Amino acid sequence: MPKSGNVMSMPNLWDNIPKRSFLPRNISSKLPFSTSKLAKLKQIFHSGENSTMEKIMALTLGQCQGTTIPSETKRCVV
Repeated sequence: MPKSGNVMSMPNLWDNIPKRSFLPRNISSKLPFSTSKLAKLKQIFHSGENSTMEKIMALTLGQCQGTTIPSETKRCVV
């Protein structure tokens, strides 16, 4: 249990990820980000059938396109 007067070091809480996009907009805007076009995305990213990459893409797109919960704002920006 912490005691008064003791010091606890804290890790760096700042996000070290750069503010730029993962993909430049001129490239990402051409990708078919939609669950209905998952086959095309798999082809672009060379993802095999039932691969981990396919599962991650399907899960991410499903979450992005899914319905929102009350008071949630969701934007799937490309």
